[in-house]
Amino acid sequence: MLQFVNDIIFIYKNNTKNIIIIKNILKCFELAPDLSINLVKSFIRGVSVDQVSLEKFAVMMNCKIMLFLFVYLGIPITRNYKSFFFLKGLLDKMKKKLSR
Repeated sequence: MLQFVNDIIFIYKNNTKNIIIIKNILKCFELAPDLSINLVKSFIRGVSVDQVSLEKFAVMMNCKIMLFLFVYLGIPITRNYKSFFFLKGLLDKMKKKLSR
């Protein structure tokens, strides 16, 4: 589990038991005062997971399926890290930070 401020990434093997465990972990967070998790606003994304399983897990978690091109902590996440879009975005960010 990786946690950044209000974002959590779970890395787990593809099976129903793990989805139930993750949902229970998230329910435990809600037991703490002033914490809530809105699964309807949450996303699930599988790597090497068939679409049928991914859709089943999304229904179990009551969340949406995330497209594979998204930005996380300012870094574009895509299937093809060799793509021009990915490299250009990183180079632009590095130039901007170094020019300060």
